[in-house]
Amino acid sequence: VPPSALFVSEFALIGLLVQTHPLLTGFVLIALSMIAWGMLQVVLTMWYGHHVVEEKASEEKESWNLTHTVMATQLVLATALGIFSMTTMGMDFFLKIAESL
Repeated sequence: VPPSALFVSEFALIGLLVQTHPLLTGFVLIALSMIAWGMLQVVLTMWYGHHVVEEKASEEKESWNLTHTVMATQLVLATALGIFSMTTMGMDFFLKIAESL
C-alpha cells in the first residue's frame, strides 16, 4: 500500500511490470534499492555528521522484547500486503474496494 497518493503510479507500474516481465522487475527493484541506499547514506551523513567510535566499557545490548516482536510482525505483514497488491488477484481485490467507494 503506497504511503502517499504520489506513489500510486509507481506501485501501478511495478505491479504491471511484475505481471508482464517478472525478471526485469527484479533488476529494476534491485537498482531502485541501491539508489535508495546510496541516497539514505548521504542524507544520514549530512544529518548526523561523521560517526566517531567511542569505547564504552559497560554498554549493554537491548534484549528482544514485545515491541520488537510487534514491529517485526508489522513489517512482515506490510511486505506481504505489498507483494499481494502487485499480483493480479491483489489488483482485482483493490479495484473492487476502490469501485465500492
